[in-house]
Amino acid sequence: LTIQQVLHQREPNAFPMDGHTGTDIFSLARYLFNAPQYPLAMQAACEYCHLQVPALQSHSFWVLHPSQNASGNTVSAAFKRATHKAYHSLCPSCHGHILQTTIIDARNFPRFLAMGLDVGYQPKITASLTLGQGDQKVRYRLRGLVYLGHNHFTCRFLDKRALVFYHDGIQTGRSCIEEGSFNALEDVYTVKDRQVCMLIYTVL
Repeated sequence: LTIQQVLHQREPNAFPMDGHTGTDIFSLARYLFNAPQYPLAMQAACEYCHLQVPALQSHSFWVLHPSQNASGNTVSAAFKRATHKAYHSLCPSCHGHILQTTIIDARNFPRFLAMGLDVGYQPKITASLTLGQGDQKVRYRLRGLVYLGHNHFTCRFLDKRALVFYHDGIQTGRSCIEEGSFNALEDVYTVKDRQVCMLIYTVL
């Protein structure tokens, strides 16, 4: 069975194979990169008096779909915001803001991060990003960029040297086209009239 057939058997509505209905790339990433084996530790405390309060329900941050109106203009900032979320309620002691932090465990962390990008949202895309604090930092490297246009997905992927390769299943088949180093790309947001819609970072 192909991956497409396996996904269709498990979730036929989300991953149709009728040749007409498309698949949401964000839903696909969320399904593939779901990582329940990486439990998240949460800590909530006042920013001012440092009073600790019970944390809200944990959330996964490794598959993001931020709004194009989100503050900050880098991919790294978007992931850091996801691991530092403000409470809606105020501190019961000083009425300051309460910040909930996801504790990164450098010994047990998700190997993949994915970020969906809406049309028009173009944060600065870097070849790497770091999450965590102190001795619990984890560095991720950009490995894939997915592009969408004309009802067709294409991609670029990066090797360990940050060399970029372009792939289009219709035009290039099983082959890829080398495009040079990531930092030398003239336009990382578009390729052949298609817009970037997904970024994939890994520790590999």
